[in-house]
Amino acid sequence: MLVRSFKASSTKGLIEFPVSDRINIITPQYVRCPDICHWETNILIALFEEAYKANALDKIAFITIGLDPWDEDLNLASTYQEARAGEWLKRGVYWAWIYDNITLMRDIWNEYRIYVEKDEKTRLVNHFAEFIIVKDGKVVYVVVPTTEGWSKPANVAKQIWELVDGLMKATPQDHTHHHHHHSHE
Repeated sequence: MLVRSFKASSTKGLIEFPVSDRINIITPQYVRCPDICHWETNILIALFEEAYKANALDKIAFITIGLDPWDEDLNLASTYQEARAGEWLKRGVYWAWIYDNITLMRDIWNEYRIYVEKDEKTRLVNHFAEFIIVKDGKVVYVVVPTTEGWSKPANVAKQIWELVDGLMKATPQDHTHHHHHHSHE
């Protein structure tokens, strides 16, 4: 699935994403989430480590799509990133957290088919939790951990990293060859 490019405010300033010369790992999250978003962060941190070990920090963009533009802002997101992953950010991990006006956020959620619903009573957000992997403007994989997976962030990160590693090794020519093989069969 092709995704269109957005210009949006993020904790790394105004960015255009998906970031064109990197593989993008896109995650819907919000800071005041009671549970699952923090499990997503645990998986992200394990992925930062994989990217670092593979010497691939400059090839990957980690993008969090914020889910609560009603009650949260970039300052809160930035504080959370710093608290959870300050050391990794210092080492050069590209992790941009996006918050912009609600209209733009809705456009982004729709584009990535991310379900978002604000509960007015609890102020919590019901949402999809997943990792969307984008290369060359195309969604290549969507990874949704199982209940068991959420409790084992390192395992999920390894599986996601294998997919990313495969994409890094694949050249554009590889992709066209694959298509030809399939069409001949």
